[in-house]
Amino acid sequence: MSAQRPLKASDAKPLQGKRILITRPREQTDEFAARLEAQDAEALIMPTIKIEGPEDWTEVDEAIERLGEYDWIVFTSSNAVDYFCQRLKSYGLSSRPKSCGVGSATAEALTAHGLHADLIPEYYTAEGVLAAFPEHLNGIRVLFPRGNLARDTVPEGLRQRGAVVDEVVVYRTITADRLDPLIVQRLQSGSIDVVTFTSSSTARNFVRLIGEKEIERLKSQFLVASIGPQTSHTLRELGLNVSIEAPASTVPALVEAVVAYFDSSKR
Repeated sequence: MSAQRPLKASDAKPLQGKRILITRPREQTDEFAARLEAQDAEALIMPTIKIEGPEDWTEVDEAIERLGEYDWIVFTSSNAVDYFCQRLKSYGLSSRPKSCGVGSATAEALTAHGLHADLIPEYYTAEGVLAAFPEHLNGIRVLFPRGNLARDTVPEGLRQRGAVVDEVVVYRTITADRLDPLIVQRLQSGSIDVVTFTSSSTARNFVRLIGEKEIERLKSQFLVASIGPQTSHTLRELGLNVSIEAPASTVPALVEAVVAYFDSSKR
C-alpha cells in the first residue's frame, strides 16, 4: 500500500484555518456553518438578532380571512414566508393569490410550506421586485407580509403603480439578549478573520452590542463580508469597510464570495 501523498500548501482550501463569525439568528445558522466548515473554516456563531412573531396577530388573521380578495401576495424574506404560512395552516384555505418570492431562499421556504412561487424576480432586492411587476397595476390588490424593520420600497413602489397594498407585520427582528463573551473575547484579541452580515439589522445590532467605540478600535482587525448592496450600505453608514460582498443575496453566494476573496489573495 503506497504512502499517502503529503498535503502541499497549494492543496489547502482557501478558507482552511480561517475563523469566520456568523451574526444571523441561531436557528438560521446551520446551512451557513456547514458550508463554511466544508471549506475547512471554523464557523463561530454569535447571533446579534433574534426573530419572533408579532405581539398581536389580529391584523394578520384579518388579512388571512380576506386572502381570496388579493391578486398577489409578496414575500421578500423566508422569515415572512415561515411566520405567515405557519399562521395560515390553522385556516385551511384552498383559495390563495399568486405568490411572489424574492430570492431562492424565499422560494424554497414557499415550497417547504407546499406553496409555489409564481414570480421570482431576477434581482434579489426590493428594486428587483418592482422591476418584475408591470408599470400599471391599477386595481390590483396585494398583500405584503413583512417584518417590523422591512423597508417601504416594495409597498410604496407598488402603490405608485396603482396597486392597493395591505401590509401586515408577521415577524419582529429583536436585538439579541447578550453576546457570547468568549467569542467577543476572540474578536477583541484579533483572532477572528471575517465577520459576516446577512441583513442590515445584524450589522446595526453588532455595533450596538459591541459598542461604537470598541468597534472603531477593533474594525481593522477583521474583514467584513456582506450578503448584498443594502446590507453593505448600512455597514458603511456604521463606519465599517466592506471587503467582501456577495454577488447574489444568498448564503451560498456569500460563502462563495468569501472563498473567492481568500483564493485570490493566495495568488
